[in-house]
Amino acid sequence: MPVHMLPNAHSQQQTSQGRQSKMQHSGKSYDRLARFYDAVSHFYSGGQIHALKASQIDELQPGSRILYAGVGGGEDALLAAERGVMLTILDASPLMLERAARKFRAARVYDHIEIICSDVLEHERPVYYDVVVANFFLNIFSEPTMKVVLAHLVTMIKPGGKLLIGDFSYPRGRSTTRAIQCMYYYLSMFTFWLLGGTPLHPIYDYPQFFGDVDLRTQSVKRFKVSALFPVSFAAISAVKM
Repeated sequence: MPVHMLPNAHSQQQTSQGRQSKMQHSGKSYDRLARFYDAVSHFYSGGQIHALKASQIDELQPGSRILYAGVGGGEDALLAAERGVMLTILDASPLMLERAARKFRAARVYDHIEIICSDVLEHERPVYYDVVVANFFLNIFSEPTMKVVLAHLVTMIKPGGKLLIGDFSYPRGRSTTRAIQCMYYYLSMFTFWLLGGTPLHPIYDYPQFFGDVDLRTQSVKRFKVSALFPVSFAAISAVKM
């Protein structure tokens, strides 16, 4: 079972003892990426990843319980904290969480955030959160593991609550457009694969998995990198039935 340590009333760290992680992702892999992850993603996406994350904030109501799973550097979680939500952030990478914590301290919102360093499958709070956010997180898993993680995240959402996903848009349209979207995606994924951060797999069409976990797609918003370059990211909002 996880061991809970409470340095203060608002910060929590969880570590697992006596069992192997159920996920094929190591926080140590993302420790190596922590220093430059935000800057590279901003450059690679032409700022559209940040725009996607900022668009999700309207889905969060002040005072609601929000979980950011695989929070990374925390730029989106910071926007949520400034909205006055009851915020929990979780990541398996201690260095990613430290970078997020620096942002919160600089914005003077650190005392209102619960910080958890853990495998997401170790974090069990059934029917607890109003919204769970998984931005560029589910894509670090192979498809079988991704479906396990997706189902686990949904168990923590209240009925009528939401799952928000930010990720690469699933390729649609003409064959040329689909091919360019896939090449753009694999450029990123191959780089992370070389660094040990993720397995290689196709772009996931998340809504096709929602029926198995009692989710209903509410909206899909796309963010194009350039008007001249047909690649995009998607902000998906789904409601738990």
